[in-house]
Amino acid sequence: MFYTLPGVPKFDQNGLWRFHDIFFSAHGNLKQTAIRLVQRSARGLDSHEISTLVGLPTGSSYLSRLRDIPDISREWRNGRWIYLAGEDAARKKQMGERSDSSDQAIGLPSAEEAVDILVCFIRHPKFDPEGLARQLGERKSCITAAMIRNLLEHHGLSKKKRRLPGDPMSD
Repeated sequence: MFYTLPGVPKFDQNGLWRFHDIFFSAHGNLKQTAIRLVQRSARGLDSHEISTLVGLPTGSSYLSRLRDIPDISREWRNGRWIYLAGEDAARKKQMGERSDSSDQAIGLPSAEEAVDILVCFIRHPKFDPEGLARQLGERKSCITAAMIRNLLEHHGLSKKKRRLPGDPMSD
């Protein structure tokens, strides 16, 4: 547990302030902060978005504790958990904002394209997004390296990947 003087933190629009690797919240503890962030979000938040905001490692098991909190709800959508307001009218409004077309507007592929990308990513873990796009281009010419990069970053899967000598795509 860390403390700071009241006048020191400069909270951002989400009520968060970071000092080195320590996060402070104007909303209280991590649970209260997660609830507040989800409720104030126009589209709800997926687990990666919450983790990024509050400084949790991607894939943290902490977020599974949020499923039993009545102030928020969660739905499985397009291969990920989406955390939404618990109140019906607010949840419906958030779901309306979080449509497939809005995901594509921020550069995410469709669910079908995401499956193709992830299968290729598993088969060719050393390829970077450009290499994956070339590999997929033989079957799916509409999938771009930018879409792949956005998908991997959105789900916390992006790492600097290097192609090794002898890999088919390194020539």
